[in-house]
This record gives sequence, C-alpha cells and structure tokens, in this order.
Amino acid sequence: MKKIEIRISGFGGQGVVLAGQVLGRAAVYDGKNVVQTQSYGAEARGSAAKSEVLISDDGIGFPMVRKCDILVAMSQEAVEKNVKNLKEDCVLLVDSSVVEKVPKIKARIFRVPATEVAAKHLEKNFMRT
Repeated sequence: MKKIEIRISGFGGQGVVLAGQVLGRAAVYDGKNVVQTQSYGAEARGSAAKSEVLISDDGIGFPMVRKCDILVAMSQEAVEKNVKNLKEDCVLLVDSSVVEKVPKIKARIFRVPATEVAAKHLEKNFMRT
C-alpha cells in the first residue's frame, strides 16, 4: 500500500464522521500515517456530511482526497455528487436502503442495506417494552 484515499459521504446522523474517525484511528494503530478531515452542515441531522481519510505508508503532503480509491455513499446525493471524483477501478460502497440509482462506472460496486440493518438492530435491541 502506498496511499489510499477514502471518502465517506451522506447525511448528518448516519455516522459518516464517526466512521471516518474510527477508520483513521484504526490505521494509526496499524502504524500508518493518517489524515482525517470532516465537514457537515449547520444542522445536527439531515444536512450533507462528509469524512475523508487518507492512509499512507509515507508522509501525506496534501490533507484532502483528490480522487477516491474508496467511496462510501450513504445517500443518493452522495453518489451523484462524488461519482466524478472516483479513480478508475475504485471501490464504491452504497447504502442500498437509500441509494436507488448507481451510475454505470468502472468500479467494484458493493450494495449494503446499512440503514435497513441498523433499523432492524435498533428495533430488536432497543425498542423492547
């Protein structure tokens, strides 16, 4: 591994920022150089949110993702806004509970029903009477 550029994008409240922080910390524990940045709207939930993680064996000169090796898209808006920033033959992971249209691109595409799984887990474990 030389350098991997990862963007996690979606809406506030989906864990986008937390996911980037956890991923970045895990890479540090693995002995890698890491930069993690985040941005989100003024609203606590529902506005656009983004977390970027750069992981490298060497130093990191520029602290932002230029072209994604990995894009995690937790909303349709996230796919549409970020698909232009993908490297060829990248990995695109989409929340299939929310994302309906995935453009035809040269990427390894994984569809995971993350929101659906989370809702079922929460209902099962926290909604008991």
